[in-house]
Amino acid sequence: MSETIDVIPSLPVIPTIQDLHDEILKILTLLSKNPDFERVWRNEGITTWENPDITAKKIKIEAILEVANEESDIRSSYPGMPLSFKGYTYGFLSMDDYKTGFDFYYCSFDIRDPAYWREFVMDVAESARSRGALQDFPFEEAAKINHQWFMRLSCGRPPSAHMLAGIAAAALARLTDGIIYSSDGGADPARIPTEPSDFLEWYPEWCDWRL
Repeated sequence: MSETIDVIPSLPVIPTIQDLHDEILKILTLLSKNPDFERVWRNEGITTWENPDITAKKIKIEAILEVANEESDIRSSYPGMPLSFKGYTYGFLSMDDYKTGFDFYYCSFDIRDPAYWREFVMDVAESARSRGALQDFPFEEAAKINHQWFMRLSCGRPPSAHMLAGIAAAALARLTDGIIYSSDGGADPARIPTEPSDFLEWYPEWCDWRL
């Protein structure tokens, strides 16, 4: 069983590993004095986020290629690698030497099922309208982009992994002028879909409270 946090972009840009790394570092610095954020981090003995220089070195983003009949997977953390993983490749984002981390995925619907993607985005648009939210977000343009990312949190991941996943989702949304959504409990259903700026205001408290 798992939960996901989705990123729906409105720009057709594909950030790189370095882009995501740098944006996550900005958000970690932004949230460094948030009491809910601090509590989740400290409860698991993670303190590197207090020093941006150390934190930058402790954030690790890898592309992992699952290879059949091999003893180990192929991993790459090349900074210039685009976050448009194909086939059996997915991302893994960790901090503090794998003390916390989670999987994330890129999904393209260009060939597989563009009709499904449009229907999904329009359903999210209807959810936003019902809340009177995101009135300026270009849902029609987002539906044409035909790709998304989602952070996957499997059962048993520590609270810090949930916090890091939310931060990564916000970072990708900021890089692509996107929004954040979840259909399975990965974020507060009463406050999504939402922009990353709003998400970062309440997600640390919600994450701390529910976990």
